[in-house]
Amino acid sequence: MITEVRLRRAHIELVSPFRTSFGVETARELLYLEVIGDGVTGWGECVAMSEPMYSSEFVDGCEEVLRRFLLPLVSPNTTAEHFHEAARQFRGHYMAKAVLETALLDHQLRAQGVSLARFVGATKTRVPSGV
Repeated sequence: MITEVRLRRAHIELVSPFRTSFGVETARELLYLEVIGDGVTGWGECVAMSEPMYSSEFVDGCEEVLRRFLLPLVSPNTTAEHFHEAARQFRGHYMAKAVLETALLDHQLRAQGVSLARFVGATKTRVPSGV
């Protein structure tokens, strides 16, 4: 059962500049979401950037959509599946929806003692990582 949902912001300086065709980033504004209950915490991280350059979504906009429209859909018994269906009423805002759906799924799986890797049927225990 979900007892609390928290939005958290963080500012981090990158160890080295991140260069893309959109420019160079030296820091990131991050938005995290915690879903708490049943002795476990599920986490979601918003992938939106500070400015709407790569996508029309951006961190401040995602936070606003979460607070005004998406978080009110969460009740103590909301599952990732229920949220996914309920959130269909809102067009777009895929990054904002994903941060909450991911946190709900992480909470659900942790409460059941199931890893995300097992849930999706992963066969490898290690994968190469980029940035």
